[in-house]
Amino acid sequence: MKLQAINDLKAGKYKLYEFGIVSSPDTNRLIIRQLGIELIYRGCTVTAGIECYRAVMDSAVRVKFKNEIIDYPANPFDRPRFRSEFFNLTDSALLRINAKKISRVINALDELNEGKAHIQIFVDKGGEPIRIRWLGSLGKKNELNIANSVMKERFEPLIIGKDKVNTILTFPLKIE
Repeated sequence: MKLQAINDLKAGKYKLYEFGIVSSPDTNRLIIRQLGIELIYRGCTVTAGIECYRAVMDSAVRVKFKNEIIDYPANPFDRPRFRSEFFNLTDSALLRINAKKISRVINALDELNEGKAHIQIFVDKGGEPIRIRWLGSLGKKNELNIANSVMKERFEPLIIGKDKVNTILTFPLKIE
């Protein structure tokens, strides 16, 4: 596997392995692909071969992408994190601020049908919503009206260290 990593690097292929429970694997895979890196999710299985591969590849990734990496993990099962990745918002103060904006949007809309769902808003580091994903359904009409209004808002992104980062905001919605 060490030789495979060296051969991949010679061919210009960069690959990172990710293990364990991952908050947003599809989003991270898409963002990292834009850097020219393939992200491979391996669940909870770490083999000796993969560890050898990672030792070579992670080192090369850290050198090549040093200006893009914001976190070098202490956990040997984790991987470097990049500025352009999305992070799930966990800061309760920021969550409250952004929840007020969502509530204002919902309350300003007329003729919404009753229902419950969760909305995930992908916010770039500048606070602009760039994508919405529904977890559950409020019906197409509700979802379209809410999404159109939400996309006009500006949200507070998460700050890691001194950097604002792309953020996933997840809110429960209940229309009565």
